[in-house]
Amino acid sequence: MRIRLLGPVEAWGDQDRLDIGSAKSCLVLAALTIAPGHIVPWDVLVDRVWGEQLPGDPKASLYAYVARLRRTLDPAGVHILSRPGGYLCDVPPESVDLARFQQRVAELRSIEAADAGGPDTADRLTEALAWWQGTPLANLTGEWVTRTRRTLNEERLAALLLLADVQARHGRLADLAADLLAASAEYPLSEPLAGYVIRALAAAGRRAEALDYYADVRSHLVDELGEEPGAALQQLHVRLLRRDPSLADEAPPAAAASLVPRQLPSIARHFVGRRAELKALDGVLTGSQAASAVLISAISGTAGIGKTTTVVYWAHHAARQFPDGQLYVNLRGFDPTGPPMKPEEAIRGFLDVFAVPKERIPHGLDAQAALYRSLLAGRRMLVVLDNARDADHVRPLLPGSPGCLVLVTSRSRLTGLVVGHGATPITLGLLDDAEAEHLLSRYLGAERVAAEPDAVRVLIQRCARLPLALAVAAARALMDPAMPLGALAAELAAAPGQLDALDTGDPSTTARAVFSWSYLAQRPEAQRLFRLLGLHPGPDISVPAAASLTGLSTEEAAALLSELTRAHLLTEHASGRYSSHDLLRSYAAELVQTESSNAERDTAFRRMLHHYLHSSYLAGRLLDPHRKPITPAALVDGVIPESFADQMQQALRWFEAEREVLLAVIRRAAAAEPAADKTLADEPHAADVDTLTWELAWTVTDYLDRRGHWQDWLATQQVAMQAAQRLGDQAKQAHSHRLLANAYIGLVHYEAAADHLSHALDYHDRLGDLEGTANCRRSLCRVRELQGRYPEALAHAEESLRLFRATDNTIGQARALNAVGWLHILLDDPQPALEYCQSALALFQELGSTYGEAVTWDSVGSAHHRLGQTDQAIACFRRSIDLLRTVGDRHTEAETLTNLGDAQHDIGQDEAARTTWQQALEICEHLDHPDAEKVRTRLHALRPTPPQTPTSAGLPKGLGSGRQS
Repeated sequence: MRIRLLGPVEAWGDQDRLDIGSAKSCLVLAALTIAPGHIVPWDVLVDRVWGEQLPGDPKASLYAYVARLRRTLDPAGVHILSRPGGYLCDVPPESVDLARFQQRVAELRSIEAADAGGPDTADRLTEALAWWQGTPLANLTGEWVTRTRRTLNEERLAALLLLADVQARHGRLADLAADLLAASAEYPLSEPLAGYVIRALAAAGRRAEALDYYADVRSHLVDELGEEPGAALQQLHVRLLRRDPSLADEAPPAAAASLVPRQLPSIARHFVGRRAELKALDGVLTGSQAASAVLISAISGTAGIGKTTTVVYWAHHAARQFPDGQLYVNLRGFDPTGPPMKPEEAIRGFLDVFAVPKERIPHGLDAQAALYRSLLAGRRMLVVLDNARDADHVRPLLPGSPGCLVLVTSRSRLTGLVVGHGATPITLGLLDDAEAEHLLSRYLGAERVAAEPDAVRVLIQRCARLPLALAVAAARALMDPAMPLGALAAELAAAPGQLDALDTGDPSTTARAVFSWSYLAQRPEAQRLFRLLGLHPGPDISVPAAASLTGLSTEEAAALLSELTRAHLLTEHASGRYSSHDLLRSYAAELVQTESSNAERDTAFRRMLHHYLHSSYLAGRLLDPHRKPITPAALVDGVIPESFADQMQQALRWFEAEREVLLAVIRRAAAAEPAADKTLADEPHAADVDTLTWELAWTVTDYLDRRGHWQDWLATQQVAMQAAQRLGDQAKQAHSHRLLANAYIGLVHYEAAADHLSHALDYHDRLGDLEGTANCRRSLCRVRELQGRYPEALAHAEESLRLFRATDNTIGQARALNAVGWLHILLDDPQPALEYCQSALALFQELGSTYGEAVTWDSVGSAHHRLGQTDQAIACFRRSIDLLRTVGDRHTEAETLTNLGDAQHDIGQDEAARTTWQQALEICEHLDHPDAEKVRTRLHALRPTPPQTPTSAGLPKGLGSGRQS
């Protein structure tokens, strides 16, 4: 099935055009498919079809047309479904030419904005523009058709301007001269289009035609608008008169330099050897496929062999050949305390590096991987995928176009990458004797090593020539410079388990024996800290967290961490944050089971949970001080939470550093199996641990929402729900259902969200919790609004307002009042909207909620604008913008600037509107937000006649960012 809207409205089956019927039937079909997959309320559909010329019984007439369409469309597999309050046509978006066009243009605009466009961008845009078969909705008439046709033509103009921009940047604007001239006849007042026409003619060597064209454009602008051309067009005219040679091969000014990521870890100070492997990596860059394919090298070898060290060393030296940046991620494929990193988590990290806003990140691994590949297309980048589990682990992370080199390290051989993707296999073996001696010399000094050659040979043998074991042994020698190496070698030979280790032939087993020798050389306090680190599930740990884990002061913990770092049992990979090799983490996990008592493990584990709970709680309160707080479990002795000095940015930075740790701690607490021990074997889900799990999951939601980590939010709340169910706590279950719903809203799974909210309502009703019910109604309001079911959304908003009033919840009342007002605006009922929003404004001002006041001023302004009270609307929008700049909400500021520009345009202040819209566009482009398209269209199509009544863009103001407390 194919539906055409970009021309005469038609529907086609596999081969033949379907008989839709009368023009009114075509109009109903267009009204239902203009936005595929969305419910169209009855009143909206009636307005689109008849406007003010209503038949006697509009609903009956509408039903007759729908029934006629059903008889035609059902056999082709497309159905018009009845939904509460309206109809939904289930045609796939790819089957409607308009939806395909809009999706194609948005995708290519996003790629170009990220400076990731390839040579096929222009071809794909040209193809999309060719889908237009004349005037859109050509066989229809009516007020809605006229408004929609104007909007669609503006979208076509914006796409044509994007094509011109792409062609100009590639020096091919002259090829577009004829098309641009033809389009200028349709858009005679578009100065951006006129500029491209002039530049295209100049580039084609047609300077005289360009001058004549400018004269025609100027005359038209003066006659129609009473205005001279803008500054940009006048400057272009001057360049033509001066015969500026750059116009012959012009591209627009280069955009600001894109972010160039530099994520490689630092080079190991004591790297030695690996000449053959480094040469093999050099050969990958100079091979026959170097310019025509994505280059992949698969580096494998046993644990501790030096895969990461070798790859990072080579990558730093090759970085200059990848001027667009270097990406790095540790995929934790063999993490001893948790699951490997999921590919979608790695991709999300890369998208964050490119500063892709959360609103632009699609849902699902395939879509995110496609965006990631688009960002890398046309760039020369080095991507290091460290510690992969297997080939499947990294396939979604492979770029899709030439110019990039991918280095993958793994303990597995990665045969799938070699066979399926042409990867160059490189296997790291043990160091030879000379390399091992060189490594010891780098640590201990050449003189000390040369002085005791026999002892050095014994150390090398005992360490099995494994780089990690040699590094630990060297660190032990450095701690006692006066001790002869012979004594150290003898001590190592006598270490427990050493003979068994030498018999196995397994280098990693040998490494554990070396670890044991080094561990036993530490003070008892440092040994205890190292053991207890085996309970910690995260990839790294901070000083305060280590202090809480051990029950020590931060000063004592910091000193012990430094001691373990000097012994090479830990690494301070970032200031104040410590990590260790997987083998060392496994060794610590073994020690805590064999050398620590059940009581010590239980106490340390609970101290760790309390540390992250109370730290996350304090940080979350800074992110959203108006969220109704929980009362976390009382702080236990020996725990030192983080302090944030009332700084929201400090809290955000802490969450960024601890996100992976927090998620791992929540998973571990839910399993109630610290380090896979038997600590809680008799009480597998202790009530206090379940309570801590639920509370910790509650504390992270504000941060996850702010950053758009919807999958993490969903996973943590699923864990929290299980904990609440084990506790039999209905209030916690109700709250978890509501938080799960909000996660599903973020994931655009609206019916799943509604289902969870239904369960939450059942619990709240059972408990008599009116405030919880009010919050659920407010969340249901958001779900129904996002589905376009405005009457239902309004009913939920009104019920939430009634309940918030009954519970005397002032902040809830303010939010609900604004929501009710905003829904009235969407339903084109501005007078009551104004009254509700003004009431909300008074409450927000009383509460001192700057953000609430800011978004409500925007709602008040929108109501005034709908009432035709443009001067009042402008004043309200300006007040909203001032407050939004205070709280730093850039996206909502852009929305309100857009609304202000609409109001200015309505009263003929076109230059003021242009300036305001330009400010909005700059913000949207900085955020890489899709609303930029709407603003850009306004700027490109600025006309003397005012636009239609403004529409709502972005998120509904009545609900803020969609966060629910």
